[in-house]
Amino acid sequence: MSVVNKLEENAERAEVLIQRLHSAAAGGEKKSIAPLPVTKAAAMVGCTPTHVRNLIKRDELSEDQHYISQVSGQTKYLITLEGVQKIRELSNHVVSRPTGTDGIIISCANLKGGVGKTVTNVNLAQYAAREGFKVLLVDGDPQATATGLFDYVPDRDIEGEETAFPSMVGDVPVTDIKNSIRKTYWYGLDLIPACLDLQNVDYILANPQRQAELGGDPLLRLREGLEPLTKEYDLIIVDSPPSMGMLAMNVIMAANYLIIPVAPTVIDASSTGSYFSILSTIGNLRSQNGDDMEWMERINVLLTRHSGTAEDNNTTALLFAAYGDLVMTNHIVETKEIRKGANDVKSLYEIDAPRGSRQTWLRAITSFDSVFEEIMKNCSMIWRDRLFNNQSESQVEATGHIAEAING
Repeated sequence: MSVVNKLEENAERAEVLIQRLHSAAAGGEKKSIAPLPVTKAAAMVGCTPTHVRNLIKRDELSEDQHYISQVSGQTKYLITLEGVQKIRELSNHVVSRPTGTDGIIISCANLKGGVGKTVTNVNLAQYAAREGFKVLLVDGDPQATATGLFDYVPDRDIEGEETAFPSMVGDVPVTDIKNSIRKTYWYGLDLIPACLDLQNVDYILANPQRQAELGGDPLLRLREGLEPLTKEYDLIIVDSPPSMGMLAMNVIMAANYLIIPVAPTVIDASSTGSYFSILSTIGNLRSQNGDDMEWMERINVLLTRHSGTAEDNNTTALLFAAYGDLVMTNHIVETKEIRKGANDVKSLYEIDAPRGSRQTWLRAITSFDSVFEEIMKNCSMIWRDRLFNNQSESQVEATGHIAEAING
C-alpha cells in the first residue's frame, strides 16, 4: 500500500472515530440547556423570585419560556433562557449595547495552540448570551472545535459553503457571510460554523492572481463581511486557528477588541512575546501604507490554565512586569472540571452537575464569571469611548456650521 493510500485510509478511519466520539459523548440525545430555578432566573435579571412567580401566574411567560413541575406535591417553576430574557423585557432590565453604537468584534487569538482560545471564546459567547446580549460566534478555525461544541460533527454536518469560506475567498460577496448564520440551542447566541475546508482560505488568499481578481485588501475580507453585522449583534466573537496564515490574520484584523490568551509557563510566555513582535511588524508595515488600524480599540492579555503553583505565579509576575495594564486582572484557572466537560463535548456553562468535586466546579465557574465580567466591563468602556468620540465629532461639526453662519 502506498503512502497516499495509507493516509486516505486513516483519514476515513479518523472520520468514523470522530463521529463515534461525538455520539458517545452526547449519549444519542440532542443538546439543550436545562431550565433554571426561579431563584437563579431572578438573580440573573436582578429582581425577586416573587416577581417572577407573579409574571408566570399572570400568564406573561409563554409555554416555551417556562415549565411547571410537581415535586412532593409542591409546584415548581423552571425558566428557560428565553424566559429569562422575557422577564428582563417585562421588568425593564434589558441588557444591550448603548443606543447609537455598533456591536464589538472580539477576536481571541494566539500563535500557540493549547492556550484555551476556543474554551474562552465559546464560554464567553454563552456567558454574554446568558446575560442578555445578542451574540454571534464565528468559528474561524478549520479544526472546528467550537462548532463541535454546538452539537455538530464538522465535515459530516457542515460543508465548506456553509462556513465563512465562500465569502472570504470571493466565491460570493463578502457580505453574504450572513447566509452562513444559524441558530443554536442557546437563546440569543447564533453561530457561523467551520469545517476543514476553511483551511483552504490560507492558500487561496495568498495567491497573487486571486488577490488581483478580488481587489482590496486580502487581510480585511472577514472584517468587511462581519462589519455590517455589528448593527444586529452586540458582540461578534471570532475563534482563531493557532497560526499566522491568511485566515488567522483575517481574524486578527477583524477585531475591535483583541484578546491574547497565554498560559503562565515560560514557553507560552516566550511564544506570546514572538506573537507581539509579529503583530508589531505587521502594524508598522500597514502604518507605512497609511493604515493605522484604528478600528482595533483595545488589546488585552488573558492568563489561562492557571494552576496556582509557585511556578505559575512567578511567570504571571513576569507577564505583569512586561505588559502591565495589558494583562487582565482576572485569570482562568486550570481545573479537572474543564477537561471533563471537554470529554462530554460540553462547555463549562452546560455542565448541569459536576462529575467530580463540587468545590472544583464552583472554582471554575467563579473563575470564568470573573474573567467574562471583566471583558464585558472593557466592552462597556469601548462603547463609552465611542459615544464620547461621536459626541465630540458632532460638537466639532456643529461648531463649524455656527462659524459658517456667523461668517456668512
